[in-house]
Amino acid sequence: MNLYESISEQSYILNERTAREIFSILPEGGLLVAIMDRQGNFWPSDSDRFSKLDIEHQIFDELRARIDDGVEPVIVHLNDFCVAAKQLATTETNCGYIIVALEKAGSDMPIQSRDLIEMILNQAVLITQLIEKNHKLHEFHNKHLTSYKTGQLAVN
Repeated sequence: MNLYESISEQSYILNERTAREIFSILPEGGLLVAIMDRQGNFWPSDSDRFSKLDIEHQIFDELRARIDDGVEPVIVHLNDFCVAAKQLATTETNCGYIIVALEKAGSDMPIQSRDLIEMILNQAVLITQLIEKNHKLHEFHNKHLTSYKTGQLAVN
């Protein structure tokens, strides 16, 4: 088994679960959120609205490069949009990036809004960490049950 493939698969599954959880709580027509993994897979909260933003792929590459250089969160202004991004990672898995796009938020966006965006990005990371911990607890529980059943069968 290729170690890189297993790590990549683990982050892919974690991204899908995180996307489902985050997107399920977003109000309709509200904030746009996207998750992008390190391989370029992309999960937008609203594909149609995200495509209307007309954000070039080059912008995402620039955001990723700045985050990888240690700048977090990265906030850029594009026309009437504010796009913020942060690394989406747990202590064990680097999942990629979380991206938030705020419509009608020009460069004059107040500091409080920036703090709010940063809080939203941090909450997405927290959700990812909780999903991963829940998964590990579930795996541990299953292993414990399996070993208990095997041990009990051997005694009988």
